[in-house]
Amino acid sequence: DTPGERVDGGWAAWEEAGWDALIALAGYATGGAERALELSLAYANEREQFGRKIGSFQGIAHPLADIATEIQGGRVLSYEAAWTRAHGKPLGPLAAMAKMYAADVFRRATKIGQQVYGGIGFTLEIDMQLYFRRAKQLELQWWEPRYLERVIAAAELDAEKPYINVY
Repeated sequence: DTPGERVDGGWAAWEEAGWDALIALAGYATGGAERALELSLAYANEREQFGRKIGSFQGIAHPLADIATEIQGGRVLSYEAAWTRAHGKPLGPLAAMAKMYAADVFRRATKIGQQVYGGIGFTLEIDMQLYFRRAKQLELQWWEPRYLERVIAAAELDAEKPYINVY
């Protein structure tokens, strides 16, 4: 039976669930980026070109080192957001930061992975193409990056929070 009186609080509950989802997605993105890096490192240590492992070339080694560092940053941000939420402390923009950053790192890790693999990295034989598609989908899932930027900016600038965009 539907109550006759107005029931308020639905958007607040939806927003609270949204912050939890952002934290979960940040963890998912961090794990995906780690796996993309693992696959890339394994291939770079296996594949040889010009009599050397391709991982010994700066064009391969430096982007992998950069993304490994960025993955650690995403992990720390994700852990901090989860810890803050679990301990009932003010979350502020942490969940939005964690999801936006980790999803971006995931996408870039898979892009670098496809470059490490070369032409075969785009084929269905190699899992990197699957991770690449998942990363792009995750980046747009549950509040796109531009909305998350507005949430973060509003919190940092002490401005009015943007309206919840559920699409």
